[in-house]
Amino acid sequence: MTSFVRLGFLVGAFLGGAAADAAVPANQYVYLQFQGGVRIPMSDSTSTQLPYGLGAGFRTGAHFVFGAFIDRSASSILVPSASVQVSNSFTTFGAEMQYYFHGSSEFIGGWSLGPKGGICRMGTKSQTTDGVTVFINESVSSFCIGPRIGYEYTSDLGMAFGFEASSLYSTDTAIPGILNFLMTARIWF
Repeated sequence: MTSFVRLGFLVGAFLGGAAADAAVPANQYVYLQFQGGVRIPMSDSTSTQLPYGLGAGFRTGAHFVFGAFIDRSASSILVPSASVQVSNSFTTFGAEMQYYFHGSSEFIGGWSLGPKGGICRMGTKSQTTDGVTVFINESVSSFCIGPRIGYEYTSDLGMAFGFEASSLYSTDTAIPGILNFLMTARIWF
């Protein structure tokens, strides 16, 4: 555990030193974000997926950023004994709020924390592979919400790179909770 703390301090000091005063550029208020990473369902019924998505938002001061996002992921497995291919997809669109921790400590320079929520949609499609095509499509949508934490390094040019970890929990038990680990690239305007 101690080595993780040291590594975190070194990475934070390296990135946070430049980002402490520039985590959100002073003269730029709107952003466009590209994101991708790994999505891990908190259920055995679906597999790990690779989400990708877009986001956009604005800042209202030195600490608060509000945004909207959409992301999608899909996976497919073949069940040879039954000659069936099962595909799962997961789409999320919603809003998020980020509070940036600024201050004299270089370690927390580009760290942010806040809620994330919206509509989660999970779809499942089954298709036979033995020449006879039979589709079974199911989809479920519900409200989902959860916490997010992230770190962002922003250059003087308004380009930002970072990571985000979040978990979303659905109000419908048919949709499993998910853990997201995303890399982000943001352009501030």
